Amino acid sequence: MDRHYGEFQIVELPAFRAACWRSIGTEPENESQMALDRWFASRAFTGFIPRRFGFDVEVPPQQAAAGVRGYESWYTLPDSWPADGSITVVEFPGGKFAHLLITDPFTDAFAVIPEGWQRLVAWTTQNCREGAGQQCLEEIIETASGPALGLYLPVG
Repeated sequence: MDRHYGEFQIVELPAFRAACWRSIGTEPENESQMALDRWFASRAFTGFIPRRFGFDVEVPPQQAAAGVRGYESWYTLPDSWPADGSITVVEFPGGKFAHLLITDPFTDAFAVIPEGWQRLVAWTTQNCREGAGQQCLEEIIETASGPALGLYLPVG
């Protein structure tokens, strides 16, 4: 399983604006990403390729027991895009994050991704101060060899 995990890094994520979609269901990652894909396709973002972030959203215990999960996806927006009220827009302030890149994360996603988070948290605990008030993020990154997943944990 070690073949999936890159080197730990400290990175600075820039501030950005993002279109936001939250889904609750059995496949909330796919549902929220598909909703934002449709929304972006309906707009004229010629030549703009958004960065795609997301994170787990807590659901009530009875929903979790029934296999329901929550996920919120953020797709970055061009600076020139005027807010038109058709979708929720979030303002991410940026900041310093511990980062781990996972290659081929979706082969065994429910094992590979949680282990990546465990590794990142353990490394951060030993090497950094945990950051307060920022959201942990996952970023889907398209590479020549397929999708990768960047994990971002805020640090101080």
